Amino acid sequence: MPPGRHVRRRRIDRAAAQLGLPQGAPVTEIALGAGHDSFDAFARAFRSQVGHSPAGVRAAPGWQPWQAAAAALAAARSPLMQHR
Repeated sequence: MPPGRHVRRRRIDRAAAQLGLPQGAPVTEIALGAGHDSFDAFARAFRSQVGHSPAGVRAAPGWQPWQAAAAALAAARSPLMQHR
């Protein structure tokens, strides 16, 4: 996987986790923190990777099956990449 793609995936992973928090930040703030210039660009990238809209995850954060699928990637990362 190219490094840029990996970084984008990790940013969406982090955004999904933030959206699942009960008292999380506003979705627009999470989108900007994930490196997107606009909410629309974030929403498209998020839906493409996660399969749900950011608002859908925020309303019903039952995305554990998706998180379990991503766990294999997290386990495969080297210890150096897990530092952050």
